[in-house]
Amino acid sequence: MQIEPVAIPEPRYHHPLELSLLEQLRGNGEELVRAYLAKNFANDVYFVGRDSAKRIFPEYKADPTGTNRYVDGAASAVADAARRTLLRQPIVGDRDQVVILTGSPASGKTGSAGPFVSNRVEIQHETIFTSQLRATELIEQVLESGRCPVVKLFYTDDPRINLQRMIARAKRIGRTVPIRDMAKMYVNVPEIVGRLHQRFGAKLELRVTNNSETLDLAVEHNRIERALYHVSRYTERAAMEAMNAELGKIQHEVPEDILEEAFYGG
Repeated sequence: MQIEPVAIPEPRYHHPLELSLLEQLRGNGEELVRAYLAKNFANDVYFVGRDSAKRIFPEYKADPTGTNRYVDGAASAVADAARRTLLRQPIVGDRDQVVILTGSPASGKTGSAGPFVSNRVEIQHETIFTSQLRATELIEQVLESGRCPVVKLFYTDDPRINLQRMIARAKRIGRTVPIRDMAKMYVNVPEIVGRLHQRFGAKLELRVTNNSETLDLAVEHNRIERALYHVSRYTERAAMEAMNAELGKIQHEVPEDILEEAFYGG
């Protein structure tokens, strides 16, 4: 398999760890992408995502909370090169579907990854749509490769649910998302998916899941309008205030490093 070149991002924080990882990519990018693809291939399906790419770096595994933001750039570059590499490969048999898992942080994307009923799935790509332009470019890349994009949007009825899950996850594995970023994505991601649906129509298969309870009780209803109705009840500011208040209620239960990253990180 010919690995696509790794696009080295500009450093965001200029932290020594961030700079060191980006330097690793310059000298060893192809090998890192190849190892990542080999590790994330099961049941004839590749799984690609920034958060899973973080785990190829020992520094992240040693301290997920403290290093999370500094690993972001390098992990994103690895996942991006992995996805481009897979899309350049010939389609094998009838495996022509690329399932794109998206939603705000702690909405249930990762927990949904696994075997699909359809045997057409070739790639599962977990990502958070942070801009309309990048989301549109991703769908266009999938279509240009001759494959069929399937967007699976996960959302919740209340941003406080995401906050509770994020803290529970952080206690377990250390990876935290600042509240201001969670609030922005809680509101924006469903809107971006709605515009993708309008633009691409039948070229894009859309699955919309309300994951307000647990993954076992998630309701897939395929109606983007319903997701937009629930999420539009909150502005970014209102979502952030709701999550801040929720974190304030439980802050005595949260380790200090996780609390600081949730309030001030990023």
